[in-house]
Amino acid sequence: MRKVARAMPRVPSRWKTEKADAQHSVISIPALRQQGSAALTPMNFKVPESFHREFKLYAVQQGMSMVELLQESFAVLRKQRGT
Repeated sequence: MRKVARAMPRVPSRWKTEKADAQHSVISIPALRQQGSAALTPMNFKVPESFHREFKLYAVQQGMSMVELLQESFAVLRKQRGT
């Protein structure tokens, strides 16, 4: 039996800065590192695919990165709960 070489599917780079439109852009990891003096640490956790899709769509609609949405959401929740 002969093996057939298959081309790997193209996967877009997750960290490139790309203009979505004139008002919104995807923030690259190097740009995030430049925003603050604190070092970034990865947060690794799994969420359902439907939640990820909804979270990402909402972030895009608001013109922010998923990291910014997570940070802002956490700040609002902490303020709301008084901690």
